[in-house]
Amino acid sequence: KGNFREYTSPLVVDGKLVVVGDNMLSLVDTATDKFNLLVAVPFDVSDVTTPAFANGKMYIRLHKSVSCFDVSQSAPVPAAATPKAK
Repeated sequence: KGNFREYTSPLVVDGKLVVVGDNMLSLVDTATDKFNLLVAVPFDVSDVTTPAFANGKMYIRLHKSVSCFDVSQSAPVPAAATPKAK
């Protein structure tokens, strides 16, 4: 439930449901029958974005930049600093 203002598509990657909405990145474990929220991380996500994945990394468009997170672990970790858009 919620009034999400973002328009994103949930994705399943490496056994994790990735949901971006309401300025939050959430990872849910899909390996069990029960709801198991691994992590919910607030960040300044763009209103209309769907993350891209490659080699255990998630790339996502923020309002003024692009961020990369290592999602191969149970919690997303910033993979590297990215330059801000001009």
